[in-house]
Amino acid sequence: IGVADHSQSLAMTRGLTPDRVRRQWEAVDELNARVDGITVLKCTEVDILADGRLDFDDDLLEGFDLVVASLHSGLRASGDEGTARVLAAIEHPHVDAIGHPRGRMMGRRDGLALDIAAIAERAAATGTWLEINGQPRRLDLDSDLARVALAAGARLLLSSDAHGPDELEYLDLALRVARRAGARPEDVANTRMPGT
Repeated sequence: IGVADHSQSLAMTRGLTPDRVRRQWEAVDELNARVDGITVLKCTEVDILADGRLDFDDDLLEGFDLVVASLHSGLRASGDEGTARVLAAIEHPHVDAIGHPRGRMMGRRDGLALDIAAIAERAAATGTWLEINGQPRRLDLDSDLARVALAAGARLLLSSDAHGPDELEYLDLALRVARRAGARPEDVANTRMPGT
């Protein structure tokens, strides 16, 4: 199981500082040492900053099992600016996935008009997953954009974006979006064995 807390720049969600990350890793190591049958991964949802850099330095990012890079600010920028930020994150050697790529929040904002085809093409080339976020207000990527991503050869990562146990069921919504897009099990990171 992977739990990805936000990075430090997202203060409204009490994003983790590097010191808090290291304390969390100690707790994860202790848990993994005493619990059989489940492996807890060290994950983060790191902010893609306005200039395309990531919110944690490379030394810290290297210690995570899974790094999801997401846009949480600058969501009124042009699609070209947003696309450039996402492409910069995809090129980062420690980024495994791009979270809710457009930053859509239904009823509040449409999300950035990104060049999903260009992003998907680069994600396919680097092996970076694109998230289908099952949170009902996000559902980002939607099935049409997920279909574009699949056509470019990108793989998908399904997530609940749960901020509490009662929201874990949102993973089913991400699965439904992926199925509508025509995703096969081999297209989805969650259904693949490690290393494949």
